Amino acid sequence: MQLSWQPGFSTHRKPVKKSIVRRSRWEGSGDSSRPRQLEFIAEYPSDLTEPNGPTIAATDSSTPILVVHGAEYDEPLTTNNIPLRPSPFGVAASQDDTVTGEADLSVLDESLLFDTEDIPLLLNGTDAGAKSRPARNNAAEDKSQWTPPSNKHLTYQYMPNEYADDFDDFDGILTPLGLSTLSHRDLRPLPYHFVDAIPPNVLYESPFERLGPIFERYNNEFSIIPLTLDLPMNPFRYRTEALQKSGYLLHAVLALSCHHTNKLSLSSKGDQPSEKVLDHGRTALQLFRQALNSDNIARMSSSLLDTIVILFSLDEAYSLFGSWTTHLSGAYSILELGGGVEVWTKNPRTVVQVALLTWWDAVISLVNRTPCVFPYEYFVSVLACCDDQFWTFFGLCGCPQSLAVPLVQLAHLAAEKQKTASMRWVLFDNSLISEIEQSLEAWNHTPSGTAFDDEESMHQDMDCMHCSEAWRNGLLLYIYRVFRWEPGDTRPVRVLSRARVILDHACACRDDGFVARQALLPLFFAGCEMADLSAQNRIRALCSAWNERTRYHMFGGMVPLLEEVWKAQMALGPQNVWWGQIVDDKAAAKSQNSLQMRICFG
Repeated sequence: MQLSWQPGFSTHRKPVKKSIVRRSRWEGSGDSSRPRQLEFIAEYPSDLTEPNGPTIAATDSSTPILVVHGAEYDEPLTTNNIPLRPSPFGVAASQDDTVTGEADLSVLDESLLFDTEDIPLLLNGTDAGAKSRPARNNAAEDKSQWTPPSNKHLTYQYMPNEYADDFDDFDGILTPLGLSTLSHRDLRPLPYHFVDAIPPNVLYESPFERLGPIFERYNNEFSIIPLTLDLPMNPFRYRTEALQKSGYLLHAVLALSCHHTNKLSLSSKGDQPSEKVLDHGRTALQLFRQALNSDNIARMSSSLLDTIVILFSLDEAYSLFGSWTTHLSGAYSILELGGGVEVWTKNPRTVVQVALLTWWDAVISLVNRTPCVFPYEYFVSVLACCDDQFWTFFGLCGCPQSLAVPLVQLAHLAAEKQKTASMRWVLFDNSLISEIEQSLEAWNHTPSGTAFDDEESMHQDMDCMHCSEAWRNGLLLYIYRVFRWEPGDTRPVRVLSRARVILDHACACRDDGFVARQALLPLFFAGCEMADLSAQNRIRALCSAWNERTRYHMFGGMVPLLEEVWKAQMALGPQNVWWGQIVDDKAAAKSQNSLQMRICFG
């Protein structure tokens, strides 16, 4: 490429001469001392071709390629403040296609994305990708390649678009404040795009800065997936200062990010993590155990709880079964060492974390009929600190607070009933169960104050109503099976009707939202009561769709569990088989020694 100070003139392969309108020497200027504005005109030889390759479209001198005016930026141009502008010309397209300026990145590899040892920092001007890039055929073009000043650190905030293509899959845009996510989309296997050439002088202050776009996408997208709504006080969203100081939290975030971005994160069996997920997960656990031996656990309790919440969610992504009580017991111990209820209730972020942990604890106890890890006092304290401006139970788990209270109560009562069943002289008192049942029968959805402001608000409120009704009817089904039913009893038609109502409510929620999949547990209770093939196929379709969209295998893992229930009911009759037997048998088969495996639909 040759540069000239005048349009239409070049010392190399002079283009066709064009007529130029002559201007007076002093035209437009009454003062000869006034600075005159100049333009750089970049011209390309007309035969820029690659061997046996396509021809790059030629340009004439009337179409400047990179024209930058100092006045446009309100400061004179120097070598230290040249505005970075992307060139409109990229790699040539195929011979049959028009040059679009966009390289074909679909064949590029993503295998080095999250491996912090495999991605070099590109220090001291060393380009790790230089050996793998094809050699340029035009020396003039090489000489015209702009190189950032050696004293300038090229960060994500200072990165031009053509240098940011390796972060293309983050669905982000470069802003003065850095990378921001455009939208929250359904998660499916997404190929990573890596640029075929990286400027040799890209410098990063730290590995944390280099992985910045990954962390941005985690905070803006991945941290929302487990929730019903994106909450101002999101328990999955990390804080930058905590991530920079806590290696265990950093690797936990990377492990969950790897799971969502790596198309190979799920094996053919669906429940085995990829090597990268395993590596980061193991590192997070190792560093986490080391931190537990510290004398400053109380000071680190916030980041430790962040890590437990993320690792719990990571385990949910691969299986319904897990050693969930290990996570919950660790969280409870950390909270107690930090001062207990009197201390954590003063921290709004810890309150929402405890709300999520006690919810998981209750759901696990409900399904497995085992004692809760957290005392009921913790849940009562959460209710006292609940602030609708920052979070709600529905936003966390898809179940409104008015139904979460009887759910937690039923979880504690189910564990007590299971315990008394093995005692000869003890009878379980069902009076409290009857009170809860009556309250659930009388429960009604209350529309929000903005439910009829516009169409979208109306749809949101209807989704909330359908999901809440699924939970209400699911709890009533649970009461019948756990507290009322005896082996050999024939199911009343009202039980089958309630199961159908749950399925209809789950299907009534809009497909583009994540609200319906929060009713997974009620749908399981309903599915275990339904022998109709059409209804069973609808449940299979819902679970398959939720599994694909969220990449949480607990949705896909529910179908085989239902298949076992259906198979046993066909063989022995629905009056002799219920889901509790299948759940207990599966949990016992997966448990090893003292490590108790439980099912979690949270």
